[in-house]
Parts: sequence; C-alpha cells; structure tokens
Amino acid sequence: MNAIATISMLHESAAHNSATRVFRDQLVLEWTLERTHAARGLAGICVVCFDDQLEAITRAIDDQATAHSVGPRRSIATVDSITAARRWSDGWRGGLLNSTEFDLGFDGRMLEALAASHQADAVVLIDPAAGMIDPQLLTHLLSHAAAQVDIEFAFLPAAPGFGAMLIRTALLARLAGGNLTPGRLLSYQPDAPMRDPLGAASCAQVPLAVARTLGRFKLDSQSQIDRCARAWSGLNGQLIETSAERLIALAGAGEVGALPRDVVVELTTTRATVAIFSACRDPRVARAAMTLDTAQSIFEQMATRDDARITFAGVGDPMLHPHFDQIIVAAKSVGAAVHVETDLLPDDPASIDRLAASGIDVLSVHLPAMTPATYAAVMGVDALPAVIDNVKLFLTARARLGSATPILAPTFVKTKVNLAEMETWYDQWLRAVGTAVIAAPSSFGGAIEDVSVGDMSPPARVPCRRLADRMTILADGAVVSCEEDVLGRNVMGNIAERSIAEIWRGSLGRLRVLHADRQWHACALCKDCREWHRP
Repeated sequence: MNAIATISMLHESAAHNSATRVFRDQLVLEWTLERTHAARGLAGICVVCFDDQLEAITRAIDDQATAHSVGPRRSIATVDSITAARRWSDGWRGGLLNSTEFDLGFDGRMLEALAASHQADAVVLIDPAAGMIDPQLLTHLLSHAAAQVDIEFAFLPAAPGFGAMLIRTALLARLAGGNLTPGRLLSYQPDAPMRDPLGAASCAQVPLAVARTLGRFKLDSQSQIDRCARAWSGLNGQLIETSAERLIALAGAGEVGALPRDVVVELTTTRATVAIFSACRDPRVARAAMTLDTAQSIFEQMATRDDARITFAGVGDPMLHPHFDQIIVAAKSVGAAVHVETDLLPDDPASIDRLAASGIDVLSVHLPAMTPATYAAVMGVDALPAVIDNVKLFLTARARLGSATPILAPTFVKTKVNLAEMETWYDQWLRAVGTAVIAAPSSFGGAIEDVSVGDMSPPARVPCRRLADRMTILADGAVVSCEEDVLGRNVMGNIAERSIAEIWRGSLGRLRVLHADRQWHACALCKDCREWHRP
C-alpha cells in the first residue's frame, strides 16, 4: 500500500498556526513531522496550506516532507463550518455537524488530486497541531489497513492529538464528489443506518487509556501548549519518543488554568417565551440587563486566553438585550469563539440578517417540538410558525453571504411533554441542516418543577466536571457556582468588584477543593444538584 500522510493547515489562520506556534523551543509542526516520520509504512508526507502559510511551513519542513499550497487564502464553506464546529467539541467525534477531528482542514477534491499526483493508494489524515502523535499507533493504523484490503478506511479512535484516519483513494473520490467529510462515515445518518464504527473492521484498536481519556492533547493554542509543557516538563530528552499512554498518564486528570475556557454570560432575564424548562417565569430571577461596559470588561479579561469560548445564554434570550449587536461585535473583536442560545423570536426581524453576518460560530435555537400544540405546551406561547419562518430567514441570509456559518443548531430539550416527538424531530433536523441537539432539562437545584423524563445521573457521584473549566456570569455581574444557580444563591463574587482571574482561582477554587474532597454537601446548591455529570 502506497499511503501518504496529508497534514492540512487549511483550517488554521495565517498568523497563528502550527508553523508559527512554539512548543519547547521547537515549532509545533516540526514536532508533528518528526513523530510522523518515525511511523513505519508511510510513502511520504505532504503539508497542505494556503499561500500565506507557505513561508512559515518551508522553515519547518525538511527533505522528508513537501509543502503543497492550494493558492491564495479563500473561504471554503465545508472547511469553515467544520472549523467552527470543532471549536465547540472536545472529543474526537460527536461534535456539531456530526464532525470529527479527521474533518479539520479536509478538502476532498484537493486531497484527491494530491493523491493522484503522488500515485498514492491512500491518504492518512493527521492534524498539524498533533505534535505528540504516536508513531507506534500510526504504524498500527497502517498495518491494520494493509492487512484488510476490503476496508476502504481505517481510523484510530484516540483522544484529540493522538488520532489519525486512513482513506483509500476510491472512497476519497466519492467523498470529493459529494463534497463530504470523513465524519459522515463515523456518525449516525438517518437515511443510512449502520453499526457503530467502533465495532467494525475499520477501527484500529488503541490502548484503553488513549481511547477513554477526556483530555485533549493537541498543541493548537498557547493555552494548550502551556498546559502540556507543564505536564511533560520532566521528559527532557525523552519527549520525542514517549508513547501516548505515558503522556496521558503524566497529564493526569487535567489542570485548572489561570482563566476558565468556557464562560456562560447571561445578558438579560427577558424572554419571549415561558418555557417549562426555564426559570424565566420565576420573579426571583428578574435582573437588570447587563451593561455594555460590564460585557466589554468580560471580553477584555478573557482575551488573554486564546482558546476562550463564550456562550450567551442564561435565563433570558440574549437577542432581546438592547445592545446585543454591539456585544457580539465586542466579543468577536477579542478573538473569542462565540455561541448564542436563543428562542429566535426577536423584536426586530432585521436582527436576524445581522446575526447571520455576525461571525459567531454557533446559533442554538430552541425548537423542542414537531407540532404547534406541543411547542405551545413546552414553550408557553403559540409561536412555532414564527420560529420556523425566522429559521428560514436566517438560512436565506447566510446563503446570500455564501457562508456555512454560523452553524444552526436546532435544540430539543427533552421533557415528559414532548418525548413522543423526539426521534422524528431529530431525524428531520439532521436531514435539513446537518445538526440536531437533544438536551436534558434541569430543575436548577429544585428552583423549578422537574420536567425531565427521568434522573440521568450515574449511581456514584464524583466531583462536578464543569467546575474545572467553566464560569457563569449573571446579568448583574454576579459570578455563581455554575449555570444551575439561576437564583444567584451561591455567589462567588462580582466582576464589578473582582477580576475574573481572582474569582476563578479564589472562591471557585475553594469550591473545586470541596468537590475534590467529596464535600459537595457543604454547598447547599451542589448538595441537591443532579447535573454534576454533565460535560
């Protein structure tokens, strides 16, 4: 088998990419190339890029790899949408648009032509930021595929930074012809049911620790580089040869950064609906809208974390904030990834056009029903036709811009009222827009009636997963323990008085210690919480 490794940088920017970021005095791309070179069975390595990345790549590659530019930088809809989707996904698969790590930078037509020029039988997809890709796992992938000539692809089901996928050229041609990404082969498709690929011949088994870890090991941001450098600081002179298993063991359960990665910002408690899964009907949550200055302060403080993700959600609908457009512009100006959660029932219909052009990554729209009657029963208003019309307006505006982002993520909060419509709803929206999200409701620690179908929490409690990387800021600037605290009962501080970093390392740090010591009963809200297992 004549297989070449293709390392696509089409999803990375011109200024900050794997050929400019440095890990332990060496370019990230150099690490990726050196570890890939060590795998046995590859016929060559090609780094794919735009013209504006070529000079930096040329400095990183050696005579064992080649650089291939696809020309001046341009927007490629599938690449852009997958890039946005993967910013909000932490595992190797299961993301928005049914995306996987193997979809990043994937352009089927370009890779098909590249394979033909190298007379390759297959391409191996490797992320440029996978500086610690394991050569032994790559060798295993290649030998697994070579031994089973009847499979058209093979993959390593490994944590981000350790995974790779091999695609034979016949399948590559079909993907290119349909403008599809490899994630289609590894995810649920309503019109093409299949067994889970993890149990199929295409799956090249990896050590359990590599498959089950919740960590990310890509060197795709300065925050990740710093975290990995600290975790592996003792491997002087040995790091280049260290296995994925050993790297995972040294990384431990995960380090808490100087700032949270995810910040949930409540802009307002005003909402056009009175959903049964929301606390918006409770008069105790009536808070004044967040000021523009407060929002700007949040973004400026988070700007120092280059992989920050900001979600506008909370009790109210962020689109109903009087300065919503300005706030979005301010959030994007500091380079943060942005997600907006809304009922999509704005006072100003023109705001939908502006939203389509805003540059945010994801627009989650609450659409928890197939029929107007069920929508009204769940959302408290008879507005399903209006929401569907607004979805059409959004998609039309996005298409007019020639863009595939923001990603539209219809969201179904599963309750006793709408459960009968869930499966039909999921398949319909997956066919229509490529993404459908089913979420569980919460009682917010008993603040509202429990409308869930059943208690989904595991039998054995562990420390809350959200405390390590997520912060929630209410409209009045109060930082609470998490987004379950809609009443503001457990305030950690206020950003008008203390910085995000101080609250994160101080009050929230003490709460993390309580959880680590299994003393969550010391916090009244945590004691009664059933959402501690949520990612």
